[in-house]
Amino acid sequence: SNRLTLTGAGTVVVRAFNPGSPLWLAAQAEQGVEVRRLSSLTLVPAVGGSLVVLPAKAQYELTESVRIEARADAGFAFEGWGGALTGTSNPTTLTMTEDRVVEARFRDVALPELDWPSPVSGVVTDAPISLSGRFSDNVRVTLARWSRDGGAEQDLVLGSDGRFLVEGLLLNAGTNLFEIRGADAAGNTVRATRIVEWRPLRTITVGQAGEVQEGMRVTLPVTLESAGDVAGMTFRVLYDPAQVADLEWEWTGAAAQGVGSVNLGLVGRAVGSFALAGNTVPTGTQEVARVSFRTRSVAAAQEAVIGVEWVSASTVEGAALSRGNRGVAGGGRIRPRRITGDNNANQRVDIGDAVVISRYQVGLEPERPWDAGLNDLNTNAVLDTGDVVRALRIVVGLDGQPDVRPGRFAGLAGSGTVNTNDVVGLEWLDGETVRAGIPFRVAVRLDRVAGGLSGLNFTLKHPEGWILTNRVAGALVPVDALPVWNTAEGLVRFAAVRANPWPIRQGVVAVLTYVVPVPIPQETQWQLSLGPTELTGSGFDTRSLDPCVASIRGIPDVVPSPVLSPAITSDDSTLTLVFESSAGSRWRLEGTVDLANWSAQQVVTGSGIGVPVQVRLPFDRSREARFWRLVRE
Repeated sequence: SNRLTLTGAGTVVVRAFNPGSPLWLAAQAEQGVEVRRLSSLTLVPAVGGSLVVLPAKAQYELTESVRIEARADAGFAFEGWGGALTGTSNPTTLTMTEDRVVEARFRDVALPELDWPSPVSGVVTDAPISLSGRFSDNVRVTLARWSRDGGAEQDLVLGSDGRFLVEGLLLNAGTNLFEIRGADAAGNTVRATRIVEWRPLRTITVGQAGEVQEGMRVTLPVTLESAGDVAGMTFRVLYDPAQVADLEWEWTGAAAQGVGSVNLGLVGRAVGSFALAGNTVPTGTQEVARVSFRTRSVAAAQEAVIGVEWVSASTVEGAALSRGNRGVAGGGRIRPRRITGDNNANQRVDIGDAVVISRYQVGLEPERPWDAGLNDLNTNAVLDTGDVVRALRIVVGLDGQPDVRPGRFAGLAGSGTVNTNDVVGLEWLDGETVRAGIPFRVAVRLDRVAGGLSGLNFTLKHPEGWILTNRVAGALVPVDALPVWNTAEGLVRFAAVRANPWPIRQGVVAVLTYVVPVPIPQETQWQLSLGPTELTGSGFDTRSLDPCVASIRGIPDVVPSPVLSPAITSDDSTLTLVFESSAGSRWRLEGTVDLANWSAQQVVTGSGIGVPVQVRLPFDRSREARFWRLVRE
């Protein structure tokens, strides 16, 4: 078909023959053809550069050499060859003995670029600030982060154009070091820093309390540092209600001279506002308020942060001071109690603890998982009436104070409170004189109670020899209160609590009835000592009252002269001596015949004035006369 297909290299001879015909002569021709094999060069497309080949042809002779040069794009560097070439020589030569594939590798060496306009280094008076800028790179930025003052890095969110924005960054007073870091896939990294110094114009600060035991009331000062331009301001105090409770607020310093108001009815925060008329808070650091908290029970030690936030401030002309303000938080560390049952942090179980436990029991104080174990005085793993009773027994001395809980720290003591608001006293209900054998009553009464009252206890010490014949709770003590008495060792100890506040807060706490059983030989002055006495309202506010001493006068007995009977009884040869004396008084009856030598006959006891006592004595006829007398035992 007039077509040859070559199947290999070498010399090919092609002969063509025509045999002729009646019309033409025969003819033939011959031609040699030399067939040679050629090679091809394939270049793998490279990122970051290109290849230049000399000579550039579609096919090459098998013995032909070519020159290959790798040329890197801007921001890239030649790294080495691949495919038919190895090493890093550039340019290089390759002999085309067969088909070849050549690859060049380029490395990204360009650093990402960072445009960071905000913030600039220097001093600022306003906060918060924004972090803004833009990353760019010859390929792509794969990592973008920022950090502050050497802390942990945070990711920057990059837009499609490489821009980023972080808003609302609060500055610390003084220097603030910001760093931004960006990198591409090749690891090329760019870093930049800014030092921003914040010099706030005004600072509101809550003080620090250090370390306190749960149950303690902590008072923290609130101070204002300014240039003397604040005539009024509003700020918030922030706290965690799981850590502290019962917030109290007091305006002090210049703020106390103005008009102030406080909203304490918000959960986890309180808002206070004051305004001065025609003047400002003095320049410098000035206390403007005090906030007080009771620390709540904790299962383990923890930090309590009391934050503060500016709301607004104004000058004496009413212009807003909205820039350059900062708030500095305070607080302290709360540690667990040392002693089981010690809710008010005075290192003992007292009347306040009994009230708190009773409030837990009826749900007036929210119970948390660890409160049962912290108050389990009767060791039955639950909060119940037994724990209240056990607390009261400890208060009046029937049981000893609990031991320090294992593993608890030592060294903290509850803050003492000087009580000038509550007054306790003693009252003699049957006059201020006492005669032997005649009962007399003394009342323990509260004369003034300025705080709350949910429980109380007192200790009354009476003179030696007095006998307590009766004791009853007074009208002040509610009928549903739980009372406990201890009347041993010359003392009367009493405690009573209930979960809810008592309906009345002034009156008789207890009435005690005494008898002096022995004769009073001469006029005597006795004293009763009342103290210690403690009151509590919430249970966390145990208040010690000043001791009280009351005096009473003992009147000696008047003993009538003994009266002998006028005749000797004939039936049993006896005579009768009749006398009267105070009930319980003891006398030694003595006899004599010469009024010089007396002998004891027997001991007799009086039955009371107006109640004659008859003593029958044997009569001795051998003596002409016998005289008798009574001598006090």
